[in-house]
Amino acid sequence: MRARATVWTSWKASWLIWKAVRFELTSEWEKEKDERWLVPQKLKEQLDHARQELEQAQRQGDLARAGELAYGVIPDLEAKLKEAEEAEDSDGSRMLDEAGDR
Repeated sequence: MRARATVWTSWKASWLIWKAVRFELTSEWEKEKDERWLVPQKLKEQLDHARQELEQAQRQGDLARAGELAYGVIPDLEAKLKEAEEAEDSDGSRMLDEAGDR
């Protein structure tokens, strides 16, 4: 009977360790997934907003603001978006790459 209790205790401890590791890995994976998706998504939203603002500035005849957007803000956002997408493609992330290999 004592051996059975020892086996049960050992199994329960192993199960709790596995559960903790699983939680940690799942949390890490979720964080990475969110970061990889959110950065380009936010840049795309900012880029869309800047393009809308450019159209509005052009319609209103605000050439200074239109020039600032067309030759400064928008190209900068496009470069940042391209960089973020390339970083996502090239460097990848450990958790997502490992999950994709399976």
